[in-house]
Amino acid sequence: MAEKTNTFDIFGTKAIEVETHNREKKGDSIIYAPKAKDASDGIYQAKVRFLYNPSNPTKSIIHKVTYFLKDSADQGHTFDSPQSVGDWNSCECAQLWRKLSKSESALDRKNAEKLQKRDVFYSLVYIIDDAVKPANNGKILVMKYGVKLKAKLDRYLNPKTGKKVDIFNFFNGRTMDLYITRQGNFNNYDDTSFEDSASALEINGAEVEANDAGREVLQKFMSTAPSLDQFEYKAMSPEDQSKLQVILNQYRSSGAAVSSITTKPASKPAVKPASKKDDVVEEESEETSQAGESKDENLDEFLDNLGI
Repeated sequence: MAEKTNTFDIFGTKAIEVETHNREKKGDSIIYAPKAKDASDGIYQAKVRFLYNPSNPTKSIIHKVTYFLKDSADQGHTFDSPQSVGDWNSCECAQLWRKLSKSESALDRKNAEKLQKRDVFYSLVYIIDDAVKPANNGKILVMKYGVKLKAKLDRYLNPKTGKKVDIFNFFNGRTMDLYITRQGNFNNYDDTSFEDSASALEINGAEVEANDAGREVLQKFMSTAPSLDQFEYKAMSPEDQSKLQVILNQYRSSGAAVSSITTKPASKPAVKPASKKDDVVEEESEETSQAGESKDENLDEFLDNLGI
């Protein structure tokens, strides 16, 4: 049984400080990633409620840095980066990007553009009303989102001015109105917002009350939630490490210098630039993620410590 100091009353009305990371198993039955292109009119509308992570409520937002890279056969692969846990120096993608982006070679700098990191976030959401995919209604899924939508959460969880608002709270949290449009090749979240008023979570059409009956309803409700632990950063397996090396080797050879491309001599072959020692990316300060404890144990502990 976990010590009391490591537990949180996610079924209470008191706000919990959720780590906001200001610094996958894939499957349609688990991941919720609404896209404007999925809507017949190009506008994806839904009402969702962000939920606490029962394993560790402070980790209700899982953050990872990833790289999506293509091999020589143009097949895409996603790799977790150690930057997810604040370790820049161990990220070979970041190190190579730094070297290529500073190179005098035009080809190197072009290849650096293919080594762009992505910040990805995961949270549990309750689908209240999905106008595009109504089969999702009533389900708890794992929402995968990026920095644009994350900024919407930060306005409440980590505001620049004013008081913090615990959008995750079961009894006085906020519902998000998703309104996703298409802007070029990207989803636009400009018109997505949280509702102005706080409200209790509704399950089967009834608001959950802060009493023993409500506690029982929430216990049953949260027992259906997928685990967020599987989306935490994990060090690469030897197989994935080998795959990454093969892909990165496509970019490690020095490219042609700009001068050799624009003013190639007629009588002399282009001179290959002298190799340089790899630049080292300076470590940047970011919060370190830690996996939570098992959900079943902590959920029982939360219930034991309810003050209602």
